[in-house]
Amino acid sequence: MQKTGRTAVVILAVLSAAALMASCGRADDPVSMAPTEFESAPAVVLHGSGDVLSVAVPEQGEYIFTALADGSVMMLDRAARTPVRILKCHDGPVNDLVVSNSRDLLVTAGDDGSLKTWRLPSLEPAGKMPGHSNQIVAVAISPDGHTIASCGNNKTVRVWRIDSGLEPGTLAHTSTVRAAAFSPDG
Repeated sequence: MQKTGRTAVVILAVLSAAALMASCGRADDPVSMAPTEFESAPAVVLHGSGDVLSVAVPEQGEYIFTALADGSVMMLDRAARTPVRILKCHDGPVNDLVVSNSRDLLVTAGDDGSLKTWRLPSLEPAGKMPGHSNQIVAVAISPDGHTIASCGNNKTVRVWRIDSGLEPGTLAHTSTVRAAAFSPDG
């Protein structure tokens, strides 16, 4: 059973003038940052939001997105480091999320076995792709923004076409698939 009232934290680090790195966790767990060559930005503390399970930092975008254990996605203003909007989008935890390179689409993967797409920056629904029989643990989007790969506890990687929602292929594994990635050339 999920605890309520926990405080989540997103740690941001400025890698260069244009590069930002983010990590996520719970504020009630010890968080430490070893000395590094890059500057640490102030932590974003999200009171009462529960666990942050994933974070997406789009290149040159205005927003940072966090996946929350309560089934929500939080959109944070990148410059102000404050919440802009919270969207309840899954029945159960949002395990992973990714933003397209064009920064016009957010993809969320949930414990409820659904893969959903959202238009950015409005967070209006763009589509839903059923297919996993249970928890989806990871999602990736191709560099050209046309294909999604989702990984599940049902021992599959499912590949989807964003424009049609069709599933052109499934890769079977012998155990839970925890990650997928596309090569930079798509």
